[in-house]
Amino acid sequence: MNTFGGWLFHASERPYIKQYINANKHLIFVIMIFLSLIASGSLVPSSLVSYAFMAFGFDPINAYGLITSDRSLVMICVCMLSYFLPIFQFRFLMSASGRDLYLSLPIKRERLYHIHYFIGALFMGVATVWCGVVFLLFHPYNQRILVSVFVFLLFLLIGLCLYTFFTFLVVKSHSLLDAFIICMSYTLLSMMFTNAFQRFFQAGAAHILIGNGFDTVPSHVQQFISLLSPPWIMFHWNVLFLEDVQSHLSLIWVIVHTIMWMVFACFCFVYAKRSFVRKKMEQRKDSQEWVTYPLLVPMGEAVLILGYGEGQLCSFAIILLFVFSLIAHFFVKRKIHLDWRMPLRFIGFVLLGYGLMQASIATDFFGLIQEIPKQEDVEMVSVQVFDTQCVDCSILETLWIQDSKRISKVMSGQETMMKSKLKTMDEDVSLIVTFQYVYHDGEESIRSYYVTQEQTQVRTVLEEWKKLGILRDFKGVE
Repeated sequence: MNTFGGWLFHASERPYIKQYINANKHLIFVIMIFLSLIASGSLVPSSLVSYAFMAFGFDPINAYGLITSDRSLVMICVCMLSYFLPIFQFRFLMSASGRDLYLSLPIKRERLYHIHYFIGALFMGVATVWCGVVFLLFHPYNQRILVSVFVFLLFLLIGLCLYTFFTFLVVKSHSLLDAFIICMSYTLLSMMFTNAFQRFFQAGAAHILIGNGFDTVPSHVQQFISLLSPPWIMFHWNVLFLEDVQSHLSLIWVIVHTIMWMVFACFCFVYAKRSFVRKKMEQRKDSQEWVTYPLLVPMGEAVLILGYGEGQLCSFAIILLFVFSLIAHFFVKRKIHLDWRMPLRFIGFVLLGYGLMQASIATDFFGLIQEIPKQEDVEMVSVQVFDTQCVDCSILETLWIQDSKRISKVMSGQETMMKSKLKTMDEDVSLIVTFQYVYHDGEESIRSYYVTQEQTQVRTVLEEWKKLGILRDFKGVE
């Protein structure tokens, strides 16, 4: 400790460091107990992380299945530390008395920043190691210890990147409330972007497809979006090392994301230190750094309009979003005063969303959405037929078909279904035919068509499928 501490901190700074740690030793004890309860699984379930990611629209294996991993407990601890530690370590900047006291200490501002930053980083490292030990003690079975240790080190590495980014935001904030809101908002928005893109993607599919359909967001798009969120990168790494999970994530892509966040964290460290050194004793509460609310509020508007505006010019959701934007605008200004640029910016985002939707419809979402996929892309397909007018009839369905000839038969039958062009239920609808495709890259698409009694061609196709063994026995067809 003396050797490492001597290299990191000057001898004149050690009394201040000892006094600072001694003043917070009781809080450190409480935090370690709290983290131990989480890591042991006594406080929160390990599936909480998976539920959270699914709630934000992220599906790491494109299978809509819940991935549970006990290692997620340590991930929760790291994310909590990276969020709260910067706020605690630099809380003195949020009040005039705190700034007067700390910034007038006989320690250079640059060194004062280093002291508080590295104390938080060191505590984060020690706490992560402790959580890892507690986890292995309470979860000794079915755990590959070396793999778990490696994953925990990756959690710590990415967590330190997130800690540095939050430190940058906290140094730029003017109050504790602002620091909490800004850090939380950046985390949530980066996760909400996936959900917003999925909603926009499905809204475009509803305009493009003849039948009712659903497509998973392409994996390469998901991987690109995950660049925005360190918690996603942690979750990626954990999934890649899970047994019996067929992940379609790219290891190279996750490595690239991790390296990019490490580089970005270095820039955040440098600019946070520069802002700390230039910090004024007196701060104007009506002025905001560009990286805080001036950037955060437009980002929030853009993400929400993308997800809930769904490319429309006017809807109840858009009106509601405008009201929320007004409230956010008044909160940032700390007074009820409407700046003409705010509604102009909001209208600009709405028009941009509308233009993007029209371009997506005209280009089949830039080639990502197809009514009938290319056969060479399909790994397997399943068909389900439901008779709406036969109460006693069973559901007619296929097992998963992987034979290329029968897949071709299914696709030609789908072309026949497309002629119905019915998207809504009608009294004349007698059958609902649903196709589910799984592609070689793990993505999925679903197409559903309503068939009426008069469409004898469709029933002929179903009878042919029965003879070929594509469909199981179904009373409603006979």
